[in-house]
Amino acid sequence: ELKRRIPIKYNWNSYNILNKKLNQSYIYIIFDGLPLINNKEIDKLEIQNNFIKYYLNNYKGGRLINILRNEENLIYNLSVSSKNFTLSYNGLFTIKYNIIPNNKNIRYSIKLILEELNRLKTEFIQEKEIKELNKMIKYRSEIRNYNSQNDVTKKIKEYILGDLNSQYYKKQIQDYKKEDSKREKQIKEEEKEQLLIPHNIQNRIKQLFDFNKMKIVCFSPIKINLKTTDFKF
Repeated sequence: ELKRRIPIKYNWNSYNILNKKLNQSYIYIIFDGLPLINNKEIDKLEIQNNFIKYYLNNYKGGRLINILRNEENLIYNLSVSSKNFTLSYNGLFTIKYNIIPNNKNIRYSIKLILEELNRLKTEFIQEKEIKELNKMIKYRSEIRNYNSQNDVTKKIKEYILGDLNSQYYKKQIQDYKKEDSKREKQIKEEEKEQLLIPHNIQNRIKQLFDFNKMKIVCFSPIKINLKTTDFKF
């Protein structure tokens, strides 16, 4: 049985962007993802991020979709992404979903997600789960295969990533892409397996889901009232 009543203390930013033409609320929970510049460990971190992404959500289910859809019947669609390297100096790890506009349900859905992420910081993912999930995952470079920006993603950039308007960052990212396209990844299978043992995955989860750096962005036809007091358990 999952232990979800774990105290969480954090300081975060929320953004409520009203659009009355929408018939759903679109929720983005955003963390720093994969530092792209001057990062010698990027290949190893990418493997771990990729595993965590699939663990939280995949075509067979995943922890978050099981909780929010199958157990609580709050949402239908949810996606997890760690691809948006062009939008942030530190990369973005994003959990996004749409939900019927209702303040109570929206707050509850966010609470459930944060509880699950916090639980993973204290409880190991079982080796059996890791092996089963790895059968599904085909490692690939997600740096070069990022998705084109949609309107919502552009708005996120506009509201919370203004520093990326700096030509300095843009040039660094462009230079990295040129270098990355030339290099070969030489991580051996034995090293990949070591990266994905329970202890190492948990350490990466602790680094990745830093609630002090978290941002919550809501695109909604109604005003969403989010307070830190909503998420203290």
